[in-house]
Amino acid sequence: MAARLDRITRRAHTLSGLLEEGYAIRAADMPGADDLMMRSYAATGRVFERRAQVIAVHGSRGGAGCTFLATHLARAFAERGRSSVLIDVDPYGGDVETILGITDGADGVHPMSALVDVVDEMTPGGLMDALFTHPAGFGVVVASPPDALSVSPESVCRLVDLAAAASDTVILHTGRALDEVTRSCLRTADVILEVLSLDVPAFRAAVRTGARLAADAVDDRTWFVVNRASRGEVLPADVERVFGRPANAVIPLDGSVPRLQDHGRLLGARSRAARAVARLAAQLLAETDRLAGVA
Repeated sequence: MAARLDRITRRAHTLSGLLEEGYAIRAADMPGADDLMMRSYAATGRVFERRAQVIAVHGSRGGAGCTFLATHLARAFAERGRSSVLIDVDPYGGDVETILGITDGADGVHPMSALVDVVDEMTPGGLMDALFTHPAGFGVVVASPPDALSVSPESVCRLVDLAAAASDTVILHTGRALDEVTRSCLRTADVILEVLSLDVPAFRAAVRTGARLAADAVDDRTWFVVNRASRGEVLPADVERVFGRPANAVIPLDGSVPRLQDHGRLLGARSRAARAVARLAAQLLAETDRLAGVA
């Protein structure tokens, strides 16, 4: 059965009954939603219409620039007048709050672990009220602290569902390791941005990631983004040779990024790298409009 999830039913027992009868349900407005997510919606008894494009940013190798891309992409969407939510779902995260200059104990900061504890009682509007608002105009959910209990993939997906019902774009900063939370986030995303640096280890790591995710059928939703591009032996053109399609975006090297990140600041919007991220944001929005036109 294929339909918009919010139009299948708003009654949990009906959705649950269809699943128990053996129907495979795929939601047109949530192409990445698998059976696990459907059962999660049935269990909670609440189904929210997804209005946002959900983008998962993933780097198969440490240092590729996943956090740089996720944070600057959130700003790029906000600059285009789109409400944007950045969620750090990395189980070993913390880089997002550091790069954004969010200090421990800052007012209005609620880590993911605190929000998933009450996610079943929250509404989309309630979640938006609980977000930390960055000065650039986007909402932020920081990573769970190191001493927090592990969160379940189901609860994280419900948190993403709430954010997607209340905003235009949701950006998931994922972990490098393919744990169950990360894989669930990649499956639920409309687009996966795989971040590559121009070196052989990064390419090999991304190839291994693709092989491990083959069963999740996310290849057609995966875009490749080259970060810190500069002259060298490995070129952006090599992306097509290795992965069978060209890079969707190439972000040039900017030597000021480490210094700015150390001070919790984003690149200037007029810098070459920031403009490249802005062009990527425009591509993603155009893809959303194209799919909406098809639907």
